[in-house]
Amino acid sequence: MSSLQLHSYQVKGALAANGKDVVVTVMARNEGDACRKANQQGVYVSGTGPSPVESNTPATPPTPTLREVVDGDTVVRGVLKRLPQLGVRFVRLNDEDVTYLSHLTAHERVGHRDAAHITRLLRENQQLERT
Repeated sequence: MSSLQLHSYQVKGALAANGKDVVVTVMARNEGDACRKANQQGVYVSGTGPSPVESNTPATPPTPTLREVVDGDTVVRGVLKRLPQLGVRFVRLNDEDVTYLSHLTAHERVGHRDAAHITRLLRENQQLERT
């Protein structure tokens, strides 16, 4: 076995975006390299081992939902601390809520920077599932 040869490893851990348990398969030279690759893909690694099936397909973490992206955003959390009444809109996230949240400068306690960030966040992630 050459040290330059790639092997398939199963890496267990949690997604950095939402903490959900995940098992990914990565191609790497050794276990340390497999852990680094999984970490670069947003996985907090808890364990690794050889994959039961060798695969040339690189690991891809699951696509987060719009709700997970919004829940993990520090600006959204800060706005919700100041304006908890907006929480229902961030939870529901229907079309009307997305439109409302994209125009938050109308609220006196939401600054232009935070409102622009939330608008950009919603626009850049509009293709994601909303559950």
